[in-house]
Amino acid sequence: MRIPFLLFALILISCLTVWADDQQLSQNSHIIAEAQSKQQMARHLALANAQITPNQQQFDVTYYELDLFPDVETHVLYGSVLMQARALSENLSHVEVNFLDNMQVDSVFVNGALAQATHADDLLSIPLDRNYAAGELFETRVVYHGLPAQTGFGAFDFGTLNGKPMVWTLSEPFGARNWWPCKDVPADKADSVDIKVTVRSDLIVASNGLLKEKIVQDDRTTYWWQERYPITTYLVSLAIHPYFTYSDWYVTLQNDSMEVQFYVFPQNVNRVRDNYAKTVPMLETLSELFGEYPFINEKYGHAKFIWGGGGMEHQTITSLAGYSESLIVHELAHQWWGNMVTCETFHDIWLNEGFATYLDGLSCEEGIGYTSWSNWKSSKINHVTGNNYGSTYVYDTSYVWNIFSSRLVYSKGALLLHMLRWKLGDEDFFNAIMDYIS
Repeated sequence: MRIPFLLFALILISCLTVWADDQQLSQNSHIIAEAQSKQQMARHLALANAQITPNQQQFDVTYYELDLFPDVETHVLYGSVLMQARALSENLSHVEVNFLDNMQVDSVFVNGALAQATHADDLLSIPLDRNYAAGELFETRVVYHGLPAQTGFGAFDFGTLNGKPMVWTLSEPFGARNWWPCKDVPADKADSVDIKVTVRSDLIVASNGLLKEKIVQDDRTTYWWQERYPITTYLVSLAIHPYFTYSDWYVTLQNDSMEVQFYVFPQNVNRVRDNYAKTVPMLETLSELFGEYPFINEKYGHAKFIWGGGGMEHQTITSLAGYSESLIVHELAHQWWGNMVTCETFHDIWLNEGFATYLDGLSCEEGIGYTSWSNWKSSKINHVTGNNYGSTYVYDTSYVWNIFSSRLVYSKGALLLHMLRWKLGDEDFFNAIMDYIS
């Protein structure tokens, strides 16, 4: 019997069965570190900045092209962002995109013609060249520069490591607007994105999708990455450093092959190799359980970055601060839950983080994880039952500590899924998961 995933909501139980076995909470350290870092990254965003405007509900973005030059000497980001979109309502006369006020807008174009836009309250309001009917397409381009604002630990950072530039981004939940103008809401995925980044030739740029072209001119190199799967704004990523790079290969369920790319700090290569070698077996296990890796025509990879802790599941190119097995499988699991299937709002962020945490547990059950299955369950139970309150659903997303609660969103979300599995039985549970993901 196949049970649609929506029926899950009918059998959610507020109390969780407590299994035996004691385990130290250290097993949860990577999700606690990740949650705390994401909390810090988001904490300075005003509630007004986190909401979709009425105007943004009237158009759908289909494509972005980012053309960027992050100047590592002056710490100024120069950018040009093209947006193609479709009107969803009649008589659409202007569009509003999210872009922080500290960034300088140099010029705005609509369908190639110069336009006079208004930039205030972290919104860029662009008048269109005429009123558009529902279904009609239009194009804007914004040319800009500035030093992207820091929101806690993330968004966009001109950093250094061992005296070398280390430029990185982490835009979840609403940090894309810090460094590029966009409709910055998780519900509106662009169908595809081109990301062109020009850097000093001693630097390497890792980003989403496939590398279409690498253009060397004098002392500059342009990396042209193409993402051809739908992607939301907070998953667009840059990681820039004089990386050491190497690859592994994943053999797909159809006996094809996909490259798995690693962008590593040169001094860390020997430290990370053993755990990175487990990425392909993890890909094999998760694909067997939940269907083929969702971005199979592109790649998967890791890019090291300097961050408070944990990692970030950027689409096709996870950013990793650590290198533990549990962290690697957690971020890989997000490629299914969080990237291919994305929550419409951050009220339901547990559907990203709870699933990814549970798949970390399933890797332990399958014998490729970092601890035993019983120890994994015990560690999560101890984490959740340390307090006796709270829901996985985030009622108040203005309080960012709720959005990335390691206890409720990560650990309780994972145990909620295990409880559903216990209630349904393995066959119906995994069938329901496949219904949901398809």
